[in-house]
Amino acid sequence: MKKEVIYDCINLILSFLLCRWLFMTFLFYQFSNIFMTVDFWPALAAILLMTGFFFTLFRLVYQPGISRLTILFFYGCYGFLLIYLLFFKSMGVRGVNWDLLSTFSQDLLLNPAIVV
Repeated sequence: MKKEVIYDCINLILSFLLCRWLFMTFLFYQFSNIFMTVDFWPALAAILLMTGFFFTLFRLVYQPGISRLTILFFYGCYGFLLIYLLFFKSMGVRGVNWDLLSTFSQDLLLNPAIVV
């Protein structure tokens, strides 16, 4: 067996585990707010898309260059996500507070021990 096949298998497993940990630790709450669901399939699709991106990124360590098909695939996924978020959501992103100053002021008012 070639070394690249072994490297690809190890890379795929490690990329999936890293992306699952990142998604479930940091992104699951925001994802469920944006897409308004806690269903299994959209979360799995997001994890697999992140896995593909990290797999491609880590593959650059042992194989130079990214194939044209891979780049077109990621541009297509990005385009579909933008089209969905822009046109097929009822009123855009809900439940996410984009005002950074109000977030800090609420934290300071609710927990004055932060200042001390």
